[in-house]
Amino acid sequence: MFEGLDDVPWSELYHAYGKASDVPTWLRQVASENEEEQQNGISMLWSNLIHQGSTYLATAYAVPYLLELLADPGVKVKVNIAGLLADVALCWPYEAEKRSGNTASSLYLPPHIPFKDAREEVGKDLTIFVGLLDDEAVEVRMRATYILKLITSPSEELHNLLLLKAKQESDPLARANLVRTLGALSRIGTTDWQAIWSMAQANNDPLLTFCAALTLPRLAREQTPQEAIQLLATVMFH
Repeated sequence: MFEGLDDVPWSELYHAYGKASDVPTWLRQVASENEEEQQNGISMLWSNLIHQGSTYLATAYAVPYLLELLADPGVKVKVNIAGLLADVALCWPYEAEKRSGNTASSLYLPPHIPFKDAREEVGKDLTIFVGLLDDEAVEVRMRATYILKLITSPSEELHNLLLLKAKQESDPLARANLVRTLGALSRIGTTDWQAIWSMAQANNDPLLTFCAALTLPRLAREQTPQEAIQLLATVMFH
């Protein structure tokens, strides 16, 4: 684990509070067997790599090691790591100023260090998040689903996978979460919505039915079943 970690020029990269030379220590703490060290590592990474809605130059260089930790079956704080990566995918990239030609950013990125985009780094290995859809922890499964929603584009393969996982999922919240993600990653105007609605009707689960109904107006447009429209209208009325 952590191959090449000490070769990264951390002292020339910056996080929210200055030079990032402390990032390797925090990453190793996350992998520790000591619970206090684990929590300290994840807390320091979260507050330094993601701060007030922004990521930093060091964030992108830390992401591959966070993915490595997330994929390691021995790591205990996967829920936290997945949450951190989800926030990275959501954040406005501080390094985006570099792309826009803002000269101030060049002060924080030496010319000999390759530019990396933190969000792109999160999405470089989707197999990790797909694998976590089967994790034993419900929160890990839900956060993996959420990250896939943030960093992927609609595709038939992903639609079929998420539909299969939704049918297999036993936890009501995780199942509803998968359906909402299906709705976001399905193509508008296709028959994808029919499989979503059929699955919802086959389950006696009001939350699942409601989440399915939320996706249909976007996907089915004028073909949206009247039952789904009535359900949404009733919820809004009350």
